[in-house]
Amino acid sequence: MNKIFNNKSSYDPGRLRYALTFSNEQTTQNEYGNSEVTVVTSLITKAAKLQIGSYDQYALEAGASMLRNDVYFVIRYRKDWVPEKDMVVECDGKTYKLHAIIELDQPVHYWKLLCIWQG
Repeated sequence: MNKIFNNKSSYDPGRLRYALTFSNEQTTQNEYGNSEVTVVTSLITKAAKLQIGSYDQYALEAGASMLRNDVYFVIRYRKDWVPEKDMVVECDGKTYKLHAIIELDQPVHYWKLLCIWQG
C-alpha cells in the first residue's frame, strides 16, 4: 500500500483530530502582596487520543488509571516548543496534568504524552 504522505511512524496525520491547549500556571505577587495564580497558554495544537489499557504497565506505574479517564495524547514534534512535565492540558472541556513525555521516533517526529485527568 502506497501512502500519499511521508510519515516515518504509524500515526496518520488524519488521526490528529483533538484540539489541545497547553498551559503553564504562573504565580505572581499583586500590588497588595498576595499571590495570584495565572494560567498562560503556551500552545494550541491537534493530537490523537489513545486510551490507557490494563496492559500498559508504564502508565499504571506513573499513577494513571483506566477508571479516571486518563489518556495518552500523541502530538507532532515542534522545533519551537517542548512540552514540560506538570503542564495543564485541556481537551474537549476536560483538564489534564501532563505526567510523562515519550519520544516515539528517532529522530523525533511525535511525542506521546501521558495525561492524568484532574476532574
